[in-house]
Amino acid sequence: MPRIGDHRPLPPSPATTPQGAKKPEATEPKAPLSTAESRARLGSRTAPGSAVAAAMLDLRDAVDLSSLAPALRQALAPFAEEPSLRLGLELILASPIADKLAVHVLSGRRVAKITDRDVSLAGATRPAAEIRAALFALGRQHVVDNALAGVRAELNQLLRPALLADPDEAKVGRALGFIDAFMKAEGDSTALATLLVDHGCLTPAPKWTAATLAKGADPVAVLASQVGLEIRPAEIQRYAAELAPITGDPKWKHTDALSNHRGMVGEALRMSQLAGEHPGKLVVQGIIVARSPPGLEAFRDVHAAKEWCTSQGIPSGSLFRFEGEQGPRFVIRETELDAAVFEPTAAGLRPLIFENVKCGTGSSGTARKQNQRAKDTLLGGDGLLLFPSATGLVDRTSELTGDYSRIRTRTVGPAGDAGYDVELPLTAGDITKLAHALRGS
Repeated sequence: MPRIGDHRPLPPSPATTPQGAKKPEATEPKAPLSTAESRARLGSRTAPGSAVAAAMLDLRDAVDLSSLAPALRQALAPFAEEPSLRLGLELILASPIADKLAVHVLSGRRVAKITDRDVSLAGATRPAAEIRAALFALGRQHVVDNALAGVRAELNQLLRPALLADPDEAKVGRALGFIDAFMKAEGDSTALATLLVDHGCLTPAPKWTAATLAKGADPVAVLASQVGLEIRPAEIQRYAAELAPITGDPKWKHTDALSNHRGMVGEALRMSQLAGEHPGKLVVQGIIVARSPPGLEAFRDVHAAKEWCTSQGIPSGSLFRFEGEQGPRFVIRETELDAAVFEPTAAGLRPLIFENVKCGTGSSGTARKQNQRAKDTLLGGDGLLLFPSATGLVDRTSELTGDYSRIRTRTVGPAGDAGYDVELPLTAGDITKLAHALRGS
């Protein structure tokens, strides 16, 4: 049977399978699978990725019904030769309540209502067409649930009915293939929802989690059409080689969170862009923007500094300590600049551009607020810019010159994401792939 990740179609549904068609001979006949082997190959119902592929068994595998009660085995035997029903039969065999599940398929009764006596007396009580449809639905449900296992609940609830109801098996197979590959690579169901919003399948809303499927939209068709979209592996590898040094950064080493690594990748990509865009200018990453209110500079003890903040109505949590030229120094931390551009002049450093980049967590709105806060802090008169250095942070505020009100602020995000002033050279999905490549290096 095809693997989901291969983007090949599922077998035709019972409604479209030619009856009486001659079954192609397998070049290498295989022995029937035992119940234990079936369970091992099917894997966990809820595990994303691998279980999806494991569920799609080879069509040449024969189905061994011998573990079922005799009456059930006899009733299901006529369906064991139909390729489109094999997965449903394998799921019954792999279930710890295989006999009851078989009775459910044969009779339509709820599993919870089926007793051991019912099993002993059971046989086929539904028309063959209904049994065939029930077996097929069982297999489809398993594959869909596994493909959607990593998708957030709200989006799962919207996609699942559409994927279960669509009669076009080839289209459903392509859609599931895309979802599986997308979630493995992106790891972000928000991006999957955004794709559907962009194609008119989800109603745009402030939060996509509150969206509903738009009338007349076909999310399965949209997802199926995306199968041909491939990432650019050569370009990803080129950027991975260029950005490899960031994996030696203590910040990279001290976190395992993919979102943090995505953020660092985004900032590194932007620094590379800015270096090419502003030759001869000073481009700085990771500047801390702070204030030094009159009176705070006198403190060297953290407890005394916190008490002073409380007395002044300043949240003590914003207290920030760094090593200044005269030793430890306390300031009030306001925000951070992911990137900043300065023009060296005879009078000092003239700030030209303040930027914040969002690729891990946060949004363009958050970045815009950070930029404005940084600018307002400098305009306030007691603002400081603490530049990163090999030994820590250096206060270079005294070197600044020019009119701070003319500083340009820009938000930066992945290519194709709405709301940002500047786009990075890669999409959110490719940034995730790049982060994965660097994490594996």
